[in-house]
Amino acid sequence: MGKCLALFPPLNETIATSITCICQHDLNIRPVWEIAPPTGGRNRMTDAQPIPPAPELLDRLHHELTDELLERVKRYALRRVGAKRVAGIPCFDPTTEAENMATEAATLTILGHRTWNPSVPLFQHLCGVVRSVSAEAVEHHNRLHTDVLGRLSLEDSHGDDAKLDLQLARNHGSEHTQRPKRAATLADARDQLVASLRIMARGDDHVTMLLDAYESGCESRADVLDCTGMSEAAYRNARRRLDRLVDALPDTINDGALDALEVSYGY
Repeated sequence: MGKCLALFPPLNETIATSITCICQHDLNIRPVWEIAPPTGGRNRMTDAQPIPPAPELLDRLHHELTDELLERVKRYALRRVGAKRVAGIPCFDPTTEAENMATEAATLTILGHRTWNPSVPLFQHLCGVVRSVSAEAVEHHNRLHTDVLGRLSLEDSHGDDAKLDLQLARNHGSEHTQRPKRAATLADARDQLVASLRIMARGDDHVTMLLDAYESGCESRADVLDCTGMSEAAYRNARRRLDRLVDALPDTINDGALDALEVSYGY
């Protein structure tokens, strides 16, 4: 309890007790501040001052954050582990890393670092936190990697050779050094796909709900129905409309998105 209050001064005793109850007793998981991350990670809980959830929202978290829900979030997090490893970020084994990522998403929400809109299913929110946190980690790692390459090239080269050395280091390095750029390209393609589909689906609530569900990690029809609350008929009709939107995408976006999905998710 002392660690928690020292790290997060705005928290009062009631909130701290709720966090301990949810993380340790009900779910038998460790709060994220007790998990020692691999070296090089960022401490996302010091980036901004948290806004603790209202007591009634904490009570709802207490009831909805079950072992079963956390397992579903962990399955989604396993996909994001691959993106981190490809980018060269030090990770634990995939199962442990996914468990830590799911736990972190829950803890960030409980502490108020990530705000949960209660109109959004908790599963969808937690998957969104996992996705955004891992994307931030990849972006941060790639930015540092590029900065280091730039400094080394400028220090070790002279005159016009510096720019050439830097370009060679970025584009013609070993397979390992090229992977972060490849990972970023795939992520960009997927983001372009979703952004384009969202624009095309404006005004179609059910197709938008489908996109939200898929982005949150839903795979099977049962998962989508559970996440969105749609009926079977509404789901089938929304899928048909979504398929037509995908067919209408420009070839460049469609091809890049399929490439991203195949490499990142094994589809």
